[in-house]
Amino acid sequence: MTKKRFTPEKIDTLSPNEVFVFGSNLDGLHRGGAARMAYQKFGAVWGEGIGHFGQSYAIPTMVASARDIKPYVEDFICYAKSHPELTFLVTRIGCGIACFKDKDIAPLFADALETENIILPETFAKILSGRVIPKHLQEKMHGQTRTLVDMLIALNKEQHFTSEQDAVKALSSQLDNIRMGTDEMAWNCSWLSVIRMVGDCLNADNTLNVEKLEKKCTPDMEHSELYDAYAQYVAEKTAIMISCLNEFRRYKNGEEIMADLQKITSEYRLNSDYDPFYFTFGFYPERFFKHYVHQFWDEISTDGVLDNAKFRDFMIDRHERGVRKYGLKKVIERNFKGDSACHSEVLVAYRGGAAPRYIKDYQHMTRSYIRSCASGSGACSIPNFFEFRLMMSSLLEEDPKYIAEGGYFLPKDDYTLPVYRVGLGRVYFDTEEQKRHLIEKIKKGN
Repeated sequence: MTKKRFTPEKIDTLSPNEVFVFGSNLDGLHRGGAARMAYQKFGAVWGEGIGHFGQSYAIPTMVASARDIKPYVEDFICYAKSHPELTFLVTRIGCGIACFKDKDIAPLFADALETENIILPETFAKILSGRVIPKHLQEKMHGQTRTLVDMLIALNKEQHFTSEQDAVKALSSQLDNIRMGTDEMAWNCSWLSVIRMVGDCLNADNTLNVEKLEKKCTPDMEHSELYDAYAQYVAEKTAIMISCLNEFRRYKNGEEIMADLQKITSEYRLNSDYDPFYFTFGFYPERFFKHYVHQFWDEISTDGVLDNAKFRDFMIDRHERGVRKYGLKKVIERNFKGDSACHSEVLVAYRGGAAPRYIKDYQHMTRSYIRSCASGSGACSIPNFFEFRLMMSSLLEEDPKYIAEGGYFLPKDDYTLPVYRVGLGRVYFDTEEQKRHLIEKIKKGN
């Protein structure tokens, strides 16, 4: 069902059944922007940063990343669906004082696009109707730590570990098996998956539909839980790579994808800088995973046997519950500390369960922390950094649609193509005009 209207850019009054949805902070200090409007006109309550009050609904956005807003948006959508008698006017939450961009926030509302009583801003709706990288892939929910958790849980169902040494040894053996063939097995599985999937993932104009590709990535063959955990990880990493490539390659058939993957892997295996291998597990994620198993064995076991429910709760769920209830800033202040004197900006959890690493964000002072991508050599704040390194060395430098100038990869003629910064990845712009201005300025040598 297509939405018939969008949230007005300016809202001064509401009908009796309408609710003003705005971005807030967890403390409910509604001092500026839409929050101030909600407090002054639409019944928002001072000190209440979450939920429905009067004719307003508060969604916390003063957090580290868009991913940390996701649980609050999910709660909101569920609430709206349970109150069909009300119409919820969603403002561009997070895109003002919180310093996020529409492209960061819009994917969180994908499930609201077809919900009749949720009205979205036009910018959100446009992004959702034509976004390139699916929400699921942006979030990378099945990352390295989650995969290691699933693998050890699968092993524990068979072996019922009675010591942390046995658990770590069994997992290490499986990881060594993966490494013995470098990335050969994973790449081969990826290529077979691509061949199987791409035929069903083309649009009517023969361009690649990455949204369909994402849905096809879930392994559909029956294997052991251990294999499925790794296969899911490989499939999603493959889809992430293809999504990143598709932004500038704009694939029209599976053969083009296969050729690029072949080139990437050839360059990749010849380049000693790319360590660890793309699909195997980085030194730091594996190291800290094993550290948690050793140090907190008593907390994740019952009567001396590894307890899968306690293990998953400790490794994944506990931190997420804390962030959802108290907000990321308070959780970090209570449960995290600086990694070392040399890297005090990198924050690691020392209590309250396992958690991602975070990095202090000195660029955007309204958002205190950003989630590390933990790419290979440890904490890293650059999204898809490892994918970009592979793209840059193998494809971007040789792509005829691009020129390298002034530390950037710039589109030669087609300015709808992305701009990339050498060593840092894709550059995002608030407007196309801003993008064009930068491209032309660099090309002129200014």
